[in-house]
Amino acid sequence: MASTNLLQAMKQILVAHGFWLEKSCLHGQQNISKMNYGTPGALLRRNIKTEWYDNVISSDSNVFPVENNIISDVTEESSIDKRKFKLSCVNNEEMRHWFMRRNFTEDMLEHYIPSLNLVNGRLPFTLVQIGKIYNEDPDENSDALWNRIIEETIMAVQHYTAPSNMFQTLDQWIVNRLRWWKKFLSNPGELSTVEVKSESSDITMTKIQYKCPWGLETIETVCNIQDQHLQNLETKTGISCKGKWMRKTVLPHVLHLQTSLEKSMMAILVDSFKEKEIFSTKSVKKQDPRYVLQLHTHLAPFKVALATSGNKTKEIRHLADHFLQELRQNGMMVLDVSDSNGQTSQFKRYDELGIPYTVIMNDQTLDTGVVGLRNRDTNLREQLHVSNITEKLVKYLRPI
Repeated sequence: MASTNLLQAMKQILVAHGFWLEKSCLHGQQNISKMNYGTPGALLRRNIKTEWYDNVISSDSNVFPVENNIISDVTEESSIDKRKFKLSCVNNEEMRHWFMRRNFTEDMLEHYIPSLNLVNGRLPFTLVQIGKIYNEDPDENSDALWNRIIEETIMAVQHYTAPSNMFQTLDQWIVNRLRWWKKFLSNPGELSTVEVKSESSDITMTKIQYKCPWGLETIETVCNIQDQHLQNLETKTGISCKGKWMRKTVLPHVLHLQTSLEKSMMAILVDSFKEKEIFSTKSVKKQDPRYVLQLHTHLAPFKVALATSGNKTKEIRHLADHFLQELRQNGMMVLDVSDSNGQTSQFKRYDELGIPYTVIMNDQTLDTGVVGLRNRDTNLREQLHVSNITEKLVKYLRPI
């Protein structure tokens, strides 16, 4: 886990490399953060979403993605106070209000009946949604990586199953999600769970938390919200929400899982950012620290980078273009930057960007066909023929 001083260094380095741009703006009486993500940050977020989605759809039941608009059209006066951020307009002399979505619970339930019909009324099945919400009460912690985010990206699951099967299902989901987190965190010991019982009902929520330098961050929640929402849906629509479970017809319980992409990204960055000491072999003196973003290969924004040196720049460039095209055709995100600085400077930059492997080409590559392959985490290099490098990288980066 990153220390406080290391956290400050991480902020400066990642912002300098374009992971994110944080702007402060006034929302009511509060200063809140507006986050924009550069290419490395956008790629990291995409990879987190992809890995999360692949994990939650791996269950045995039918899984259906759904989408909802962030704007909710509310006409009932009784509902107006439930969503504080509203947009209003006059249409044909009638005042209408649009409210920014604050959670996915109700929106996803709108898809329950069509999805139940899709599976001929058979349980279990799962709905999955990824989208943005308006966070009306953002966390305030000046020591956090970023603070008071009003727009949050939520990755949510609703799993519908028989009440008699929910206890076992809930336990399986929690175990599965903890296993997923431990796969991508280098310090799984900083991960913990806590159960919180609702004051207004008998619903218990399990929070998955990560220990950051500023305290515990809840990165994911899992709970059984039971069947009250479906009872309300039956009353509202007049349509039965019961499904078939084995030889019975039951009103299912709803497992609701919710993951914050921003807090997940924050935990993963804090977990993966390392400071490594470097000593000069000549003077045996400690040099400036080496910072490395040791992201899991599946999450790294770029998988491979190119470092070149030598005098035959034109010939090396021609070989590199052909080689990098082959890597891209194999689905690898490659960073190809013409850098006149030395290899040490190039390696420093690539380590800070979290790039797992760097291919090294020089004048000798043109004569022998041999390139170097540098590992970000070990700093070791292996010599490979250029014709074998793609196969080797595919093996190193293949799904685990």
